[in-house]
Amino acid sequence: MATIIGTDGDDILVGTAGDDRIIASAGDDTITGGDGSDIIDYSDLEQPVTLQPVVIQKGVIGTDTFRDFFETVIGARGQTNIIDATTDSTNVSIVADLSKERLEIRVVGSPPIIVSVKNFVNVIGTNQKDTISGNAVDNELSGSGGNDIIRGSAGNDTLNGGDGTDTADYSKIGVSSTIFIDGTLKKGGGLGTDLLGNFENLVVDASVANNTIDASIAPSAPFLVGDASVNVNLESQSFVINNVPNIGTVKFTFINFDNVKGTNQSDTIVGDRQNNVLFGNGGNDTLSGKSGNDTLVGGLGTDTLTGGLGADKFVFTNVLEGVDIIKDFKAVEGDKIQISQAGFGAISISDFSYDPLNGSLFFEDSRFAILENKPIGFQTNLDIQLV
Repeated sequence: MATIIGTDGDDILVGTAGDDRIIASAGDDTITGGDGSDIIDYSDLEQPVTLQPVVIQKGVIGTDTFRDFFETVIGARGQTNIIDATTDSTNVSIVADLSKERLEIRVVGSPPIIVSVKNFVNVIGTNQKDTISGNAVDNELSGSGGNDIIRGSAGNDTLNGGDGTDTADYSKIGVSSTIFIDGTLKKGGGLGTDLLGNFENLVVDASVANNTIDASIAPSAPFLVGDASVNVNLESQSFVINNVPNIGTVKFTFINFDNVKGTNQSDTIVGDRQNNVLFGNGGNDTLSGKSGNDTLVGGLGTDTLTGGLGADKFVFTNVLEGVDIIKDFKAVEGDKIQISQAGFGAISISDFSYDPLNGSLFFEDSRFAILENKPIGFQTNLDIQLV
């Protein structure tokens, strides 16, 4: 392999007919790799490099222009090197995978161009449909235009779908994910926390449990929580935020989630066939578990709870939370009323009573729930659990 070294001036660097390593330096250089498998090496440069169509920007020390394609480009060590595929072309897209150090440039009507990209941290896509994957460091990944797929990985990453109908894809990450109402996504296993923006679809890993939608807080933008409410349907994979400041209603598709925590407003939350945990939080919420052995927690407010099929738990943590309506308590399916003994200050099950005439459940003299279907044979000593 021939080694060609540039100076700090404006060089014309031409490779041989074989495999070359061209070591770049300062200046506005023109580089032709020629035949063979060529490496353009910026590893010792003390400036971040930006790989763009036909040029590489070298921070403040120059811009290199390429007369042909190369097989490998090595970014500067320890720098925030960027792949910037921004172009006005309508027939070019990329598949960039930083974990595999691979960039595939796709031109309509031509074979793909494969480039090995080392030491790169951030990626900006084209205006077409791109697929972009990060690595274990803190990446900034942007789709620009087009219907892009951006795949999350380890690290504290910033993912921006840009224009188009874009998907943030965590389906192979191997840990549970929690998405908050402001687009903050916390990855389990200590893999980091990401910030998502301009995405219409979010896919998490179906092979793990406890993927959660948490609309109760907004870690990066607390003002969003104030008046916002949500409509969540895990069965139809729909997530809608209402009363977003200056916008109104925003709709998303969220796939492979198990659990939901609502806002302090009146939310509508529907589960699916899994064993869901649905927590209304504040407001007068409507919770429906569908099938599965679900856990329904109304929280503050006058909530309406429907367990659906399966052995469901209706959870009450404090007698002062409000009087909830349970639509379909069925002991024969294994349904239970679960009471926080500490939260209620209960001594025993004998502190609770049931009025079969109107379906009311009482703790001492305080009503905390109404069993709307007035189940025959409800027994506090069998159907209520103290925990």
